[in-house]
Amino acid sequence: MSLKRKVWLWLGLLVGAILGVDLTIGYFKLDAELRTETEFDARTVYGFIMATRRVYQNQFIESGLPLNDKTLGFLPAHSLSRIAKDFSNWNDSGVLFNNVSDRPRNPGNLADAEEMAAINWFRQNPKSVERVERVEKTAGNGYLLYTAPIWLEQVCLKCHGERESAPASIRDNYDAAYGYQLGELRGVASVKIPTAKFDQRFREIWGTQVVKSLFGYAMLLLAVGYLLEKLVTQRIARLQAGAERIAEGDYATRLTIDNEDEICQLAVAFNQMAEGVQSREQALTKLSQAVEQSPDSIVITDLQGNIEYVNACFVENTGYSFEEAQGKNPRMLQSGRTPPATFEAMWAALKSGKGWQGEFINRRKDGSEYVEFVNIAPIRQPDGRVSHYLAVKQDITEQKRIGSELDAHRHNLEQLVASRTAELSEARQRADEANHAKSDFLANMSHEIRTPLNAINGMAYLIRRDGLPLSRWRGSTNWKHPASTCWKPSTRCSICPKSKLAKWFSSKLISVSARWSTRFASCQLIGQPASNCD
Repeated sequence: MSLKRKVWLWLGLLVGAILGVDLTIGYFKLDAELRTETEFDARTVYGFIMATRRVYQNQFIESGLPLNDKTLGFLPAHSLSRIAKDFSNWNDSGVLFNNVSDRPRNPGNLADAEEMAAINWFRQNPKSVERVERVEKTAGNGYLLYTAPIWLEQVCLKCHGERESAPASIRDNYDAAYGYQLGELRGVASVKIPTAKFDQRFREIWGTQVVKSLFGYAMLLLAVGYLLEKLVTQRIARLQAGAERIAEGDYATRLTIDNEDEICQLAVAFNQMAEGVQSREQALTKLSQAVEQSPDSIVITDLQGNIEYVNACFVENTGYSFEEAQGKNPRMLQSGRTPPATFEAMWAALKSGKGWQGEFINRRKDGSEYVEFVNIAPIRQPDGRVSHYLAVKQDITEQKRIGSELDAHRHNLEQLVASRTAELSEARQRADEANHAKSDFLANMSHEIRTPLNAINGMAYLIRRDGLPLSRWRGSTNWKHPASTCWKPSTRCSICPKSKLAKWFSSKLISVSARWSTRFASCQLIGQPASNCD
């Protein structure tokens, strides 16, 4: 049942209950009011009866009229019954009144059964001043009986005391109703009001009140229903529509805030919730896309290892669709080549609440094998309880193959490096040997060259000290002077001092020695005999 129908139903039941209570209270209240009004009318008639009795009885006694058939009607006890009969000619209410007794002198004043019961009741309850009861004779012929006691007063004893003291006219005409005492119950004043009139008036008033109540409560129901419809139901319906749009994926849905009451505050909270849902949905969408488009296989299982989710990479790597994998155990991928100790270590870690990582050799749906690196971690709820397991699996078959090839290349490279290292060591050894030979040669050459140079230096020193005749220079076949002027006997040569000649000769010897030693060292480095370097 919709909220709108529930609101109208409960509102109708509430208004109906209030109407029922109101009508019930109104019914009894109206009955009590009419009864009170009727009793008030009865008391009024009772007051009229008692006032008439007292006034006319005293008046009759004081007048001294003789009591005979003509004057007897003046007595209130005799006249009231006739007045009550004639009252109906002037009033259609149907009210009957009289003073009655269980020992009347007038037969018309004899109490009936209900009035006799009232007389006996007043005798038992002398302090009571009135009695009201509803008498139902036949259907629709009942009446409300009002009775009040008539106690003997001092004036009453003149006629109802001792017979000897009663007026002669009374003593001669009546043989009963003597011997009463002061304050004794003589009878009751009886007022009978027909209930037919009472019931008719009750129905008229009650019917009018019911119609007014029905109309008033109907208008109240419509007014309250309209307010509830406008202020509550319609706005809650908008909240419901907004929630349904959000449930359908329209996270941009927002409600209009046009007030500051509780429902508008609920709408504000709804908008805040929608913003939070939209933000979380965007984050979840990103996360879902990242998980679904991950280059690694992602598997989520329950605590028994039954698969609840796999991403697209898992489907591509294994060949099993999501429907085929859902509810199955990952052991369907086992190839039998993974060591049992691996699975034992994995479950030991997971059951202790820890993560685990390692390698599996699995088999695809088409039967081909592949190696994957697996990282499994428990998923915990906010209370710390483990509810699922998350496995991130990477296919490392190609990496394994490339690693094997790299290991082979590395081994070959190590062998090549070792071979080259040995060759370089050998070459270095030969170079060291050549270097030692060069050092030995240079040492020998240095010794051999220094010996003649010492002589040359000595010769040069002697030439610089004593000089050499120019004729001796001219006789040298290997010397050519650049200037002809020095041959003149009278001219001293300015460019051929003894020091310059010695320096030139020394430099020539050193240059020749250096070239020869260098050539000898080169022959030693390339492994040629020194005789080939001459």
